[in-house]
Amino acid sequence: MKAIILKQEDNRRVLSLEERGIPDVTAQEVLIKTIAVGINYADIQIRKGVYPPPVELPAIMQGEVEGIITVVGSEVTGFRIGQRVSGFATHGYAEYAVLHSDMVNSLPDELQPGQGLTGQALTAKHLLEGAAHYQAVVITAAAGGVGTFAVQLAKQLDIPVIIAMTGDDSKADYVKSLGATHHVTYRKSDWEHQLSGIISRTAPNLILDAVGGELGAALAAHLSFRGKMVVYGGTVAQPTMLNLQELIMREAVVSGATLYAVTKQQQQEWVNEITAAILQGQLEMPLTAYPFAEVAGAYADLESRRTRGRVILTL
Repeated sequence: MKAIILKQEDNRRVLSLEERGIPDVTAQEVLIKTIAVGINYADIQIRKGVYPPPVELPAIMQGEVEGIITVVGSEVTGFRIGQRVSGFATHGYAEYAVLHSDMVNSLPDELQPGQGLTGQALTAKHLLEGAAHYQAVVITAAAGGVGTFAVQLAKQLDIPVIIAMTGDDSKADYVKSLGATHHVTYRKSDWEHQLSGIISRTAPNLILDAVGGELGAALAAHLSFRGKMVVYGGTVAQPTMLNLQELIMREAVVSGATLYAVTKQQQQEWVNEITAAILQGQLEMPLTAYPFAEVAGAYADLESRRTRGRVILTL
């Protein structure tokens, strides 16, 4: 099978398309024939060495995969050969991938290839749990995979003010088409002035930040009384340095969030909701697709912010 291998060469980590044997499964695993691989920004950080790899190198890149079950382990229940599924694989960038049964979500057959890669939509759902009472939300990296869904879900929750932040002006129309009421370009020197003009009467109750660094720290200062900032990524690969004492009088909260904290049962329920909404046209899932062999181009475009929505590799 073809697989994308992460290697250490001198001081660089590089991706290489190579041939590998089809893996075996244990009693609690399933093997899928991969039809799409989802690329997350964290994958770029792993390739660059910012995040550690899950195993020793060289290794097949980890990733979220979608495909058809071809082998079911002897102790696996609830799944069958020929079933459409998705999930996270420790060695995911390959024509065949092994998934532990606890990491598998079932999918409807009617989805287009790639639409079953719901990890980013699930993350957005998790970030917006209990957010229906908020009056204003700020979403950074709003044109990305998680951001695309967060904007739409915030609109469905009837949050009156949805401020989508992106790195350049070219994505303003895109995020507004998804439901954002306002757009702010955070790479402009006057972005805080732009933001202040929008929230002069309604400070954000909720901030969803995937960027971090100086931007994250500056955003925290704009939280409302009893507002909440949720950090779920750090694309600038720099720490967010906060003065926590500034939060005291506002009783504001800064917290982290990860999809790994959500139970398997809850994830499957959300997958069912999300895929049904996609099929019914109630939720858009824009895909930026690349052939499997063009992984380097996909990484370059994602890192340079040239993509929108979910970035995938197709097989």
